[in-house]
Amino acid sequence: MKNISIFVLLAGLVGLGSVSCEPEYDTPPIATIPEGNLITIDTLWHWYADGGSQSITEDYSLYGVVTTDESSGAFYKEVYIQDGTRGIRLRLTSSSTMSIGDSVRVYLKGTYLDNYNELIQLDSVDPDENIIIQSNGNEITPLNLSITDLSAKETIGTTDFYTYQSMFIELNNVEFAQTGVTWADAVNQFSVNHDLNDCNSGTVLVRASGYSNYAGDVVPEGNGTFLGIMGVFGTDIQMYARTPDELDMNGNRCGFVSCSTLSAMSETFAAFTNGGSAGSQCWETVSTIGSAVWTIGDISGDQLAVATNVGSGDASNEMWLISPEITFASSNSLSFQTAVSGWNHDGLEAYILTNYSGNPNSATQTQITSATIAGSSSGNNTLVSSGSIAISSLISSGPYHIAFKYNASGISGETSAYKVDNVILTQ
Repeated sequence: MKNISIFVLLAGLVGLGSVSCEPEYDTPPIATIPEGNLITIDTLWHWYADGGSQSITEDYSLYGVVTTDESSGAFYKEVYIQDGTRGIRLRLTSSSTMSIGDSVRVYLKGTYLDNYNELIQLDSVDPDENIIIQSNGNEITPLNLSITDLSAKETIGTTDFYTYQSMFIELNNVEFAQTGVTWADAVNQFSVNHDLNDCNSGTVLVRASGYSNYAGDVVPEGNGTFLGIMGVFGTDIQMYARTPDELDMNGNRCGFVSCSTLSAMSETFAAFTNGGSAGSQCWETVSTIGSAVWTIGDISGDQLAVATNVGSGDASNEMWLISPEITFASSNSLSFQTAVSGWNHDGLEAYILTNYSGNPNSATQTQITSATIAGSSSGNNTLVSSGSIAISSLISSGPYHIAFKYNASGISGETSAYKVDNVILTQ
């Protein structure tokens, strides 16, 4: 790369005998690159939209700030630059010493504007003949976008372009789908794609080079902020990390629930996965007889916890649904709703467990006999309120857990399905 410089030569006087003279020297040329007409990266996009791939044969220049460099090995003979509104990839004829934050002027004559798998790029850029570094250490603020935003397109002429391609971007509240894996294959120097997810089912690829100096490092396992450059390869949007050192992904992953002791509760089971186990969101499902467990189902779209032994293959079942730990207060009041379908036996009981450590049958069990529980006269899938239950009438200290026990026997034909919803505990 060329920096504008002025060489000044000082000449001394040379005395020859009694005669002195001051010889004249030619002034050295100033090393410079023509500027020509100034354009923007957006102009290049329009040129490509209008004329496709093309050689640039006239004197044009553009200014931009470098957003990647070759220091980590993640990028080789390429840099990304951007001006106020656009970004573009520069494919270099040789490696360069450009650094992130360099403000550069790119002289365009002799370069080639084209499209590499839907990514607009400026090819054949000679670091010595086409680049002049203007200043160093310039900060460029990343665009704060969501994964969904990355797919935004715009039409120039008759051509659709990904709006944010080649831009420096910040994605928040994201995490790698798979943890415990390395960025790339450092041994064979193969690149690897990773899924980066947000907490709203959004996904984008992160591509990491096997030549990077962090290829053998493990990807972050937490949730947080990802900084990188947006690339395009065919129909795929890809993000490229500059260095893991600038990522902040040490937070709790999507769906994390703190299982600290509660003082109150309002559980509707809406945050659970329909069809999945009820043993999540700090609740437990424990089978003390048989293999069946409480799952999540619904009544007309209203999610709730479901216990049934139909299809379990077990002669008998005893399964528990156990709440998170609760701090005792004498003012605690409990209510819940239950429903039954296919009733043929009274198979559900409610309990308060104290001294619980994983096995409900080893805990102190206090049955809540005053609660109204759905039965033979309730009708299929009709939610029945338990009534208000004073915890202090059952126990005098805590901590404690609310628990629901389902008993059934395939041998005896006891196969009623019981359901629990809206477990409300007030202080």
